[in-house]
Amino acid sequence: MSDQLSQNPFAAPLTQAQGDENESVAFEPIDGRVRATTTAIWFAVAAHAAYFIGIHTGILDATALDVETEAGFSDAAMALSITAVAIFLGMLASMVLTAMTLPRANRNARLLAEGIQFSPASTVWWYFVPFMNLVRPYQAMAEMWNGSEPNAQVPWTFTRSTPTLLNVWWAAWLGALAMEKVEDRLFNHDMALSSVLFIVAGVLFIRILAGLARRQTLRRQSLEAVGRFPGPFTAHATS
Repeated sequence: MSDQLSQNPFAAPLTQAQGDENESVAFEPIDGRVRATTTAIWFAVAAHAAYFIGIHTGILDATALDVETEAGFSDAAMALSITAVAIFLGMLASMVLTAMTLPRANRNARLLAEGIQFSPASTVWWYFVPFMNLVRPYQAMAEMWNGSEPNAQVPWTFTRSTPTLLNVWWAAWLGALAMEKVEDRLFNHDMALSSVLFIVAGVLFIRILAGLARRQTLRRQSLEAVGRFPGPFTAHATS
């Protein structure tokens, strides 16, 4: 165990028994969760698109909330507030539903492939660890993607190259977060570039989730065809 942790510092501790009592070891297709998550992401994408279009067409004014007349805030301020609330709710719903989808996908992946290192819980909490959230969530997603290789005859390793789709998604996500910080620091939301990057990241993440659900179903069918399902389950302590 110590050798494994020294080689994989991001791995959660292993339990002694297969199938920890706190975990469900049964394969459960994530299609339903993916549909709910993608609906929330599409809502967030639409809200970001409305903000970007509104800013660049003059319908929305990023400084409208700074000006209050005797009659109260202007129509532009109200429109800006509604758009901001829509973005907040869309992003919040997307995060909550994603946090319900990724752990289940991880549990499936550990039934489909041997050597999955990230625990189900870590696919979520790594997003909230400063600095490490720049790489660990991407690695967890790449591991689930590669571990869900549809062809059961194709071996996989954690170091296997990841598709361009995942690389561009992660670059867009980090770029959106960075640009949002820059816009906040400069008090300049007139360009709304962070919204563009959030839209790109959101659309790509939708494709990733749909692809992951499809790959896991196909891999299960492939393993069943050769009598290798259920496969090895490496139990991790939930943390």
